[in-house]
Amino acid sequence: MNTSPIAKDINIASEMLRDSQVLALDAAKMGTFHWDTKKDKITWNHWHERLWGVPEGSFGGTFDEFLNIVHPEDVDELLKSIEESRDLKTQFEQEFRIVREDGTFWIVSSGRFNYDEDGEPLEMSGVVVESTARKESEENIQRQKSYLTDLINSVDAVLWEADVHTFQFTFVSPGAEKLLGFPKEEWTETPGFWKSRIHPEDRDRAVEFCVQQTHQLEDHHFSYRMIRKNGDVVWVRDLVKVIIENDRPVKLRGILVDVTEQVLSEEKINNLNRRFRALIEYNSGCISLLDEQFEIFYSSRSVEGATGENETASEGSLLNSCHPDDRPVLEASLEKAVAAPGTPVNISWRSRHSNGHWVYFDGVATSLLNDKAVNAIVLNFRDITDQRKLESELREAQKMEAIGRLAGGVAHDFNNILSVISGYGSLLTLPGNDEEEIQKAAREIVDAANRASNLTKQLLAFGRQQVIQKSVIDLNECIRNLSKMLKQLIGNDQELVLNLAPGRLAIKADSGMIDQVLLNLAINARDAMESGGVLEIGTNRSSLIKEGNRSDTKLPPGDYINLTVTDTGKGIPVEHLNRIFDPFFTTKELAKGTGLGLSTVYGIIEQHDGGITIDSEIGTGSTFTVSFPESKVSDIYIDEGSSKPSETQGTETILFAEDETPIRRMICLLLERSGYRVIDAENAASALELWKNHKNEVDLLLTDIMMPGELSGLDLATRLQTESPDLKVVFISGYSPEIAGQDLLLQEGQNFVQKPASNRFVLSTVRQTLDREILAATASGIALGR
Repeated sequence: MNTSPIAKDINIASEMLRDSQVLALDAAKMGTFHWDTKKDKITWNHWHERLWGVPEGSFGGTFDEFLNIVHPEDVDELLKSIEESRDLKTQFEQEFRIVREDGTFWIVSSGRFNYDEDGEPLEMSGVVVESTARKESEENIQRQKSYLTDLINSVDAVLWEADVHTFQFTFVSPGAEKLLGFPKEEWTETPGFWKSRIHPEDRDRAVEFCVQQTHQLEDHHFSYRMIRKNGDVVWVRDLVKVIIENDRPVKLRGILVDVTEQVLSEEKINNLNRRFRALIEYNSGCISLLDEQFEIFYSSRSVEGATGENETASEGSLLNSCHPDDRPVLEASLEKAVAAPGTPVNISWRSRHSNGHWVYFDGVATSLLNDKAVNAIVLNFRDITDQRKLESELREAQKMEAIGRLAGGVAHDFNNILSVISGYGSLLTLPGNDEEEIQKAAREIVDAANRASNLTKQLLAFGRQQVIQKSVIDLNECIRNLSKMLKQLIGNDQELVLNLAPGRLAIKADSGMIDQVLLNLAINARDAMESGGVLEIGTNRSSLIKEGNRSDTKLPPGDYINLTVTDTGKGIPVEHLNRIFDPFFTTKELAKGTGLGLSTVYGIIEQHDGGITIDSEIGTGSTFTVSFPESKVSDIYIDEGSSKPSETQGTETILFAEDETPIRRMICLLLERSGYRVIDAENAASALELWKNHKNEVDLLLTDIMMPGELSGLDLATRLQTESPDLKVVFISGYSPEIAGQDLLLQEGQNFVQKPASNRFVLSTVRQTLDREILAATASGIALGR
């Protein structure tokens, strides 16, 4: 069959076209298919078989075989798409998965149906291409978009983007509605939304700051207030990023964070700090913070008033300004506080004021060194100098009140003593007395005089004014010495009973203050027994095995001497027991009690390192138990003046000045009978004149301290010892040394005798003074102002 050249050329061109299509499909790794719907026959090219993972020539070519390769979950959607394309005569295009031996892959298929003259589908032709990589990429992108969306939605803040010139929001995250209550659309569509929602007081500042920082191409952050839709105020922190292109700002991005709670918390903390600082700085009490070496690194303003120094001067070691006598106790107390963190420890000490005086401080030290926020020993203390002075004045006032009450009883006893002296003295003047009767009368007179002497010494010791002077004393002896005075104090309708432990009970104390304790407790007991009763004073020993084994005291372990004062009065109500030692607290009627007696007792006991407890029952009575640390009996103070002198005789010359003529005559006679030569004068002026003529002869001056005239015994002694430094002096007076000599300070070669004194003591003092031996005590056993 001959083919025309044109037809031949056409065939050649068609073949070339088919070849080029095959090459293009191969290059694109596309598979082609042809599905004869009438015969249900599908034919593939080799790329289609590769995509389907079917060995070459093994595909049967039926539609069902094709569906077996499709992922079961995608079959229904694929069939539906094929039916729609067939019925609607549209382009078929579907993406679905196929299952191969080496995994699951995505395929994109595209084709079109051909129809006969009646519109029935004859065949479908198309191509397929693998889309797994693209599909996975799209899924990854979608996952990232979902992640970012979830992240943005989960942030409790507003992510935003805005125009760099107008500050108009172009994007805000969903948190915008939560922040201000406005929908996102209002943020982006309302002109000037940002500026309009800024609090009027913050608006100009916030806008000006943002403009300035943006113009300088600097990222920035700042805080301001915004107004919510409901009118509430919310504090926000705005963190702004300036987007720059070609050295010019093109947009702003940022995050708005609600910091209302933080700001309010900070404001609350600041208010609390200001309030706390005000409490500290304007508190009359003093507060200092110490490090572990007891160095002060902070002091409140009130410390300046207490010490006379400013804050800087108040720094340094607390121990440096402490009184030397108090330093060991203060240091031990601070160490005790450090050893027990969080436990308050009572401390008391004296500190040097800038004016040179000593200031008394009392307080509590609490170690918070283990608290990182504090890291200090917190010292709370107060100036109790005036309180100490008032307490001293109060004690003296109470003594004077007691002495006034005792005046009647003292007068009674003194009258009895004078009756004995007067009576026996008169008997001695009668004629016919034999030697035995004279000796008996003389002994009675001497005994009566001794009783009078003891009575006056007790009154003077009780009424003396001086700071605390501790020595080891016998508590039983103190009670016995004061018992007669207490009997006079409580009256005849009340019975005094002593129930003292046997032997000596040694405590280290100021005997005058112990008398004060006994007196105040006795007065308290007397007032509680208005209808009469029994006042029992007792003593005993006890031991504390460990600290805190008595709930009512904080005494450390050790041995104690206890003083008990028990009455059979009306008792103390339970509600008053916790306040019974508070200053000015009293249950007595107006004008019948100051409320300071028991607080004075408490203060004295604390000064003696002791403790006091109360047991009371309404209608039965009360018992006060005072505990003192026990001392050694061998340390009890013994009056050296009462010891027997080894020698009382002498031949020296004594200048004696005394304004009381009977006393002057008696002592002159005593000294002369002991071998001494006596030059006597009726006052200091006369003695001074006699001195001019006999100064080279006089070995010792014996002088009353208080005599009439301008010149006192002290003045006389000063003048004579100025001329003759080796002159020995013995002072004599009927007053206590504090009153007679205004806190008499004895110098080398001087001694003191308090009237009335025994002849033996007078002679012993004179002899020992001449022998250059200085006595340590007066006849009454009171230390002289040392």
